[in-house]
Amino acid sequence: MKMKINFFNAWDSAKRIPMFFAQLDEKFLIKFERFINFSQGEESGRLYFLFRAAFLFAVLVFIVNLFSLGKSGFGEWGDFFGGVLNPILTFLTFMGLLITITLQQRELSEARKQFERTADAQTGQKTILEKQTFETTFFNLVASLNNSVSQIDLIPRDGRPPITGRDCFAVFYTRLSDKYKDKVKKHSSKCSDKEILDWTVDSFLKENEQDLSHYFRQIEAVLDFTSSAPNDEGKLYVRFLISQLSTRELLLLFYYVATDQSDVCRFIIEKHAGFAGFPTSHLLDRGHAEYVPKGAFGELASVSKKVRIPRSIRQ
Repeated sequence: MKMKINFFNAWDSAKRIPMFFAQLDEKFLIKFERFINFSQGEESGRLYFLFRAAFLFAVLVFIVNLFSLGKSGFGEWGDFFGGVLNPILTFLTFMGLLITITLQQRELSEARKQFERTADAQTGQKTILEKQTFETTFFNLVASLNNSVSQIDLIPRDGRPPITGRDCFAVFYTRLSDKYKDKVKKHSSKCSDKEILDWTVDSFLKENEQDLSHYFRQIEAVLDFTSSAPNDEGKLYVRFLISQLSTRELLLLFYYVATDQSDVCRFIIEKHAGFAGFPTSHLLDRGHAEYVPKGAFGELASVSKKVRIPRSIRQ
């Protein structure tokens, strides 16, 4: 029984030996990394492997020379000392080389990280600069459009004061409405509503070309420019442009798009839902909303609101 116990104890002790050397090796690795001042990783592991191989080789040479010392004369002591000293010096030289390589790797790693940070910063600055450049041009175009609107003037024939700026668009829309109603009254039996509307808008734009042709060209230029908006933010700038238009301007732009006067305007407004919240109740006919793709209206097809009359008044 005692023999069995001794056997198991010896077996446990034998199993602990590899664990002991593994722990010792791990401690040496930690001290090695601290010595060379290098973070843990694959590179430090490889360097430590080389260090361990060199160290074991030097120890092996020392042991071989030590055991062969007794079999040789004292005259060979110098050879023994040189044989031991040379591996040690070689080992120290090798360690110096490893440390040099480690320092170079660390410097290269830091340089790479610094380069990446610099590249990221430059990319961010480039993005900001591109957006600032775009917005400067965009708002200049919008300002130019508003300036053109302010210069429009209509001289009434009855001697009334001139009508200027955005007030002119109420007159323009009245002209369009009267022309459409007149053509419907005369030609509705022969032509479809779409044909009458196209005819009406074409003739209206021709008659008011002096005041409106430049205006719509500028609208088209601004909408087209939003296609180059950074970070796909074209929708934001289209909505901003639309918000600058009066209700009558927006109605005229609607009929400009509905009658296919500009493929650019039609495409951009549909892409970015430029007519979201459009007041369809002010159209010449509610059915005209069908002449513009549904995507142009977004989720809000109409923002027309009923007048809220108190119950006491309605009764």
